[in-house]
Amino acid sequence: MIKRLSRQGLLLQPVEQAVCRIALTHLDAARAAHERLKDASDTEALHDFRVALRRLRSVLRAYRPWLKNIPRKLRRRLRTLARSTNIARDTEVMIGWLKHERRSVRVRDRAGFNWLLARLDQRREEAYAGLADEDLREFGDIDGRLRAALTLMESSRPETAPQPRFAGVTTELIRQYSADLIECLAGIQSVEDFEAIHAARILGKRLRYLLEPLASETRPAVAMIGPMKQFQDRFGALCDAFVQAR
Repeated sequence: MIKRLSRQGLLLQPVEQAVCRIALTHLDAARAAHERLKDASDTEALHDFRVALRRLRSVLRAYRPWLKNIPRKLRRRLRTLARSTNIARDTEVMIGWLKHERRSVRVRDRAGFNWLLARLDQRREEAYAGLADEDLREFGDIDGRLRAALTLMESSRPETAPQPRFAGVTTELIRQYSADLIECLAGIQSVEDFEAIHAARILGKRLRYLLEPLASETRPAVAMIGPMKQFQDRFGALCDAFVQAR
């Protein structure tokens, strides 16, 4: 991932220290993407910012029992910030889909097509304007507070009984997430089961986020990340279609 995880031995570290390293890596990525949001011509900045926030929140959720020093209020603020980007991202998805379909639009429908595209462009600009103000300032404060807490936990040494190793805790999480995903997939009978499809996509994404930090240390993780990415892309296409339908 980023250079913070380049040091070997992640699997054998105490779980709290290893998880803090991973969380700080995602926080670094979020900060870098956050700076790029100021550039209106950077069309990938919002996507990268959202992905970094998702990875960060997924780590904080999965390893919550070992990150007790992260205040609940800070977690809620991070969730609220992530949700505040939904309108801008959903609008971008819709604009991209319309532009892809431009050639198939009939002549008699082009006026309505262009009107809809212009309206969505306006909504995207308004959404970005909101992100450029209050939400971006909010991230600056969240970043500072969360970074301080994670850095302190990463550098501290437990005074009581030794913590379990990161490898053992993550193994159990992967088993649990895999079982949850299988159960969710069993509930999908058709494309009409959009809630189950959306849930499966989220579960698959969280499972992949567990596997990604292991890629530099274990080959089985590498073998799984590719198929999980394909799974996410295919279910993501379905979920984007649900957004378009709404």
